[in-house]
Amino acid sequence: MPISASSDEVQLLPAVRSSFHVELLRVPVLLLLFSWAGIYEAYHLTALKDYDIWWHLRTGIWILHNHAVPHTALFTQYSRQPWIAYSWGFDVLTAFFYKLFGLRGIPILQVCFKAAFALVAFLLARGSFRSFLPAALLSAIGQYAIPDFKVRPGSLSILLLGITLIVLFEVRRTGRVRNLLWLPLLFILWANLHIQFVYGLFVIGLFAAVVLLESFARRLGTNWFTSQSPPLSAAYVVAVMSVCGLATLITPYTYHTYQVAWQYAHSTAVYDYILEMRAMNFHWPEHYVRLLLVMAACFALGQRRSRNLFAIALLAISALIGFHQQRDTWFMVLVSIATIGDAYFAEKQVWQEGLPRFTREKHIVASLVAVLLIVSIVRYIPSSQESLLLKVGEGFPVKACNAILGNHLPPPIFNPLNWGGFLTWYLPDYPVAIDGRTDLYGDEITIRQYKVWDGELPPGKEPTLVHARTLLLGSRTGLAEALRETPGYRLVYDDGMAAVFERMVGPDIGTPQ
Repeated sequence: MPISASSDEVQLLPAVRSSFHVELLRVPVLLLLFSWAGIYEAYHLTALKDYDIWWHLRTGIWILHNHAVPHTALFTQYSRQPWIAYSWGFDVLTAFFYKLFGLRGIPILQVCFKAAFALVAFLLARGSFRSFLPAALLSAIGQYAIPDFKVRPGSLSILLLGITLIVLFEVRRTGRVRNLLWLPLLFILWANLHIQFVYGLFVIGLFAAVVLLESFARRLGTNWFTSQSPPLSAAYVVAVMSVCGLATLITPYTYHTYQVAWQYAHSTAVYDYILEMRAMNFHWPEHYVRLLLVMAACFALGQRRSRNLFAIALLAISALIGFHQQRDTWFMVLVSIATIGDAYFAEKQVWQEGLPRFTREKHIVASLVAVLLIVSIVRYIPSSQESLLLKVGEGFPVKACNAILGNHLPPPIFNPLNWGGFLTWYLPDYPVAIDGRTDLYGDEITIRQYKVWDGELPPGKEPTLVHARTLLLGSRTGLAEALRETPGYRLVYDDGMAAVFERMVGPDIGTPQ
């Protein structure tokens, strides 16, 4: 007796066949999207060339050893300066990876960061099984537009702000305000990882302000802003925002973290001397990609005739911040991706609709990505400390530091800012003159250091240079050339990258003018 299929089963068969054919494309595309940046990092080991990771690592080691967080300056000649290690959670995470894997733990952590960012950007673009190609493209563009996604606490701020935007745009679209209850937990974590949690608080504050404005507008009888989204409870949103603010105080430093944020906001040295704090100069392709992303987001809002005041205001403000300084262009990039995804792909977002294959496909992609990254780590990242130090030596004066130790040169040491963080880790017994913690040194010390290196200030005006017994300088710097001719200074080592000088002790010698 022939078996006849039901009408529902007949309608389902073409969908199954179509899903099977699309699956052949989805899996390799998603596999490439989530793994290529991590594989690149494992091969090139760019994390070992970062200037800031070293003092974070040294701080994390100190915290694990002392079971406390620092309140005064560590590893520097300004040891009496008050200091708040606002990224202490990241520092401990870095030290934990270092304890588990040795020096290779740093690039392993970077590989994890890269994969996590690809996933967050994909979800932010409303990636789903119906719109995976546009979302994958947006995620890839986002990875290209933020090339400075390094193993730094700022990278965690990028990830956490991306998650925050995913939650807020989803709540805005669906009206499910209960999803906001995850945000206070996120902010407890964020406040202990990086100071840019203040960006997240600003975004939530803007969201609450828009909800309040819409609620007020409805009372006046107008729905101009709210016709495209369900109304939200203003009291509920404001309450969650307040709890998020209180959650940021659950740190070892409580409200003092905000003092550091205020100090950064009023600092002038970082804007004058540090390149990443300046505006984009459009000398690099990624600068144009960022501009095109913002333009595409504006077009999406206009083409959709969007009345989403939150998206409109957030895009405008993020563009102002992003075009003002390069360091925070990631904020603009994330908001642009979220805006485009919400405008075009939110209604198509279906991860688990209908067929069990969809869920299985996610598991396949996740498993293959994990295998690829693990294989890349084992294959490309050397296991020996010596091999990794050779890679570190391409950007930092490892050989010169070995010469300092081999010749038993006395502290304190004078050094350039870019090498200071590395010295805190590699030469822990030599307090540095300066490193990347500009919040610790303040404008006066930072500006003075830069002016000495630029020749705008006589060397005798810099105390750490005057009192230094050991000097580690770039071989081709003007200061190194001057010290070669200065009485009282002995050239100990020079390898073309770094030159090491010892200041001889005696009356009226070794004091640069």
